[in-house]
Amino acid sequence: MKKILFLAFAAMAVITTVSCSKEEEDEAYIIPEGYVDLGLSSGTLWKITGENNGESPLFTYNQAVKKFGSELPTKEQYEELARDCKWTIDEDGNYVATGKNGNSITFYANGYLDNGVIKDEKNAYYWTSTMTHQDLPFHFVYKVDKYFGAYVGLYEIEPEMGMQVRLVTKKK
Repeated sequence: MKKILFLAFAAMAVITTVSCSKEEEDEAYIIPEGYVDLGLSSGTLWKITGENNGESPLFTYNQAVKKFGSELPTKEQYEELARDCKWTIDEDGNYVATGKNGNSITFYANGYLDNGVIKDEKNAYYWTSTMTHQDLPFHFVYKVDKYFGAYVGLYEIEPEMGMQVRLVTKKK
């Protein structure tokens, strides 16, 4: 009888521990307001909307870093987004990244600013926080090319260009 009671208490302790762990795990997945979980393995959450720089969504690299710092996505976070999401083009010509969990965000085709002129408006350009070994920042672009179709790329570029900013955070 003692063995049966001991096993019953042990089973209850395990169940209680598992229940507490599940509650703690659920608490770890609180998503901050304004962010979306795309089901990425890194736990990166992406802001639902891009940032604005006054009346424009375009920032130079230095403006973006100064204003947002560590909230700018890294090159690796964009690589994960490109690799692990399904990409489509919506009816307005913007690019939609849909995660494995079905959640999605839109990257707007606003082009980039070069010497005061907006260029390549059919494509979406966004800053990363990652610098190359030549001290040039990487930027992320989703674009459609008449030869290659739609594709995602990461390239280095001059920091004076104006590009969009999308922020990230981690699950809390």
